Amino acid sequence: MGDENRDYIKLYERSGDLRDKLSRTRDFLNSTMENTSTIDSLRIELAEITELRKENAKILELKKKYADVKAENTNRGRREAGK
Repeated sequence: MGDENRDYIKLYERSGDLRDKLSRTRDFLNSTMENTSTIDSLRIELAEITELRKENAKILELKKKYADVKAENTNRGRREAGK
């Protein structure tokens, strides 16, 4: 009877250890899921930022072309006025 009680106590203690490990594992998995969700959100935002940068580069290129054409037209107007 004494050996059975010791075995039961050992099993009970072991089950407590396993419950603790399970709890820590569950906490780890929950934080991993949160991190994965955050990473996915950041990837989406990064893709949006990349697209905005591409659009911004196109806008800057158009502004430069506009400024060049405007300067060319101004110079042409001055040359024609001087004739």
